Amino acid sequence: MSYTELGGLVLGTGLVAAFTCALLHRIVHHDRFRRYHEVGYAVFLQLGVIFAVLLAFVFNGVWSDYNTASRAIDSECASLHGIAILSDRLPSPARDAILDDLRAYLTTALDREWPDMRQRNASQAAGARFQLLWQTVETVNTGPADNQIRGQLLSLLAAAHQSRETRLFQMTQSVPGLVWSLLIIFASALIGCMLVFAAEASISKAVLVGVFTSSLTLALLTVHVLDFPFESAQQLSSRDFNETLEKVDHLIAAAKPPGSRGVGVIDDTAVSLGRPAFLPTLCTYF
Repeated sequence: MSYTELGGLVLGTGLVAAFTCALLHRIVHHDRFRRYHEVGYAVFLQLGVIFAVLLAFVFNGVWSDYNTASRAIDSECASLHGIAILSDRLPSPARDAILDDLRAYLTTALDREWPDMRQRNASQAAGARFQLLWQTVETVNTGPADNQIRGQLLSLLAAAHQSRETRLFQMTQSVPGLVWSLLIIFASALIGCMLVFAAEASISKAVLVGVFTSSLTLALLTVHVLDFPFESAQQLSSRDFNETLEKVDHLIAAAKPPGSRGVGVIDDTAVSLGRPAFLPTLCTYF
């Protein structure tokens, strides 16, 4: 749900409630509203307290889950970045194998898992990539002096796995349907009580009912937006994964021999000087 759709729903429900209130004042005589005013006022106060308490508990729950999902993303990316830094201290074969698998996992998480999470699905490909990364860390050939680094890498992998499981768990959690039904019923009852209140000015009452309805709708939609942290207007960003991928790419590029950078790139200057255009840039140094 985008912010445009959210604003349209808030404004639309307010207008419908205001129009309904104005229509009732044209159809129903004012004396009948006076007859139900006292009863409606008492019911409104009781339902308002119950609704406020229920909404507070639900909002606290979804806000806590939203922050948990956000912290899980930060923790996972921090652990993966730590794996990249420690891998950079290993000899070349082991270093390259771990960094390549780490990059493959990050790429798969961004390209496939993040879109799947908007549909509340976990990517099997990303899970397989993570298992492959774990297997590489466990089986890669390193010297005895690097066993301590391997242990630290496995600890970071365990932390990243726990954070990933938390992220996927929060993706599937939502407010139960029974709780949503109670919230909607109480909100509708409160609006109904507002409609039966007696008021001399029908326009003022219609505006008040419209504002009240829009406020309740906004509160419920805010809960809905926070309840689905990966598929709503307030969805969590994949920025941390993108930044971690950039750091891993930087480490991979820094490990390449200086002579390997730029090989295979066509030199436009060579073309202008009459040399064959297919020669790599490295040839311009001779």
